[in-house]
Amino acid sequence: MSYKQKANADREAIFGPASSTAQPGRSSTTTAGSSYKTTVSDSRAALFGNGSPATSSSGGRRAASSASGQQENLSIAAAQNSSISQPTSDDTGKTPIRNIPSSRGRTNITTTLSGAAKVAKMKEAEDYRQKAKAAMEKTFFSRPDPIVASSYYKRAAEAYKLCGENRLERLHRIASGDLNMRQDSYVNAASEYCRAAELSASSDESTARKQKEVNQLFKNAAEAWIAAGERSKAAECYTKAAFGMRIDKEETEILDKPTHTAFDEAVQFHLPDILNRMAMHRMTEGSTILSSAKDLLKEDKRNAPTVEQQKEHAREEIAKSAYAHENVQQIMRVYVKSGDYRSGLYAAGAVTALLEESGFATVSLFKAYLTETILQLAMGDVVAADKTFMDVHLQNTSYLSSRECELAEELIRAIKSFDQDSLEKIKKSRVLANVDPVIRELVQSLKVSGKARSKIALEKVAAVAATASTVATARISEIGNALSSPYVATEKHLPASSPSDEHVDTNLDGEALQQSIAANYDEMENLMENMGFDSDEEIVDEDSDDDIDLLK
Repeated sequence: MSYKQKANADREAIFGPASSTAQPGRSSTTTAGSSYKTTVSDSRAALFGNGSPATSSSGGRRAASSASGQQENLSIAAAQNSSISQPTSDDTGKTPIRNIPSSRGRTNITTTLSGAAKVAKMKEAEDYRQKAKAAMEKTFFSRPDPIVASSYYKRAAEAYKLCGENRLERLHRIASGDLNMRQDSYVNAASEYCRAAELSASSDESTARKQKEVNQLFKNAAEAWIAAGERSKAAECYTKAAFGMRIDKEETEILDKPTHTAFDEAVQFHLPDILNRMAMHRMTEGSTILSSAKDLLKEDKRNAPTVEQQKEHAREEIAKSAYAHENVQQIMRVYVKSGDYRSGLYAAGAVTALLEESGFATVSLFKAYLTETILQLAMGDVVAADKTFMDVHLQNTSYLSSRECELAEELIRAIKSFDQDSLEKIKKSRVLANVDPVIRELVQSLKVSGKARSKIALEKVAAVAATASTVATARISEIGNALSSPYVATEKHLPASSPSDEHVDTNLDGEALQQSIAANYDEMENLMENMGFDSDEEIVDEDSDDDIDLLK
């Protein structure tokens, strides 16, 4: 026996005999390889379904058995999960719980339990709650354990989540967050507060209560993130807290003072006002001295920190995440939609400063410069727009060669020269396609003189004009009715006719009635005299006189 025949015999003893489909003259290595591929195919069919048919009879039997086993597993899982309701409405009228969209635009959908499964899960949640209370009790041999209690509260909240109990889940998550704050577990506390705020926003509570709860819970989460050293996440929570004050309100509705203050505080938390060139346009009161500057005052009360020292410490409190300017841009959109261009410019200045702090000249920074110019023009202050454009924007050499710079310069030139035709042509520029939609719409309302009117102002003017027109029409109708009938005043004093013959009105009778009628006629004559219709002279037709003159 040669060496090759012995190797083939050993291979057949280890991997089995060669397949009958093997062609003569080929080595058994090909057969072993095909057997290996068949095994891989069978394994894939067992894991992911019978997507590729087996090439051998034994592989086919294995695939069939795996498919049947998979079908049995699916039937068992369906039997176990038969108590879980589908996302569509069921006999109990429950619908899937849809959480409010997160900052990344994702929406979570959670199915709820019903029937016996819900009762069992509610009982399990109650057991977790009792264990949490027991963990916080002080006994002779033990002390309160907030860590264990917070974990039990979190398990209870998860159980209530499966049952669709919004209020109970919210309360237990708040309790878990409070206990985590006591134990300096700030990240877990922040996540629990954020989840509770989202639940409150989607609850069936009154609008005022939802606004208050969402605002407070997101602020609690921001405090937890600050304690954890995550200032960027804290700034995002402050932004969500401000937007919580806008729940169930229209986008174009004018901001009230508490909501306006919350948005300005969110902008200041992203960027301290001392670093914002547009801080003078802030409409609400804010502290210009930062917490770090206050610490300096405590350390050395004699020497107040200089402006440069305040700016240096303010740069340590900037939200330096990559998406921090996007949060402020959302606030700027709210201001512009509500017609508050001055506050919008304050937020736009914060966006520009945040992008400048990154140290990179990007397209986002060029768009921010253009936004500042458009907002200043919308306020009717073309002088300030030109000054900011020359002294600030053009100092960035990269901005000089951008299309945004060219568009800003053309807008300023057209408005300064009162060139309406050029302004209308600029409004059709392709550069505006890359600008924020709110700012693009604002450009269409720019004028060569005066402020740009927002939709809210235009709607108010239209409403006032419609009301005035209705009142004027009614007044004119009353005057016309009074002039068309001389007996209107008389009829006001006449007694109402009664269907009964027994009732007799003696207020105006005989001579009194005649005197009243005569007085009314005298009043009408005086009115006609004042209007110029009392002349008994012959009225001369002016047109006929003109004809006579022409004939002469």
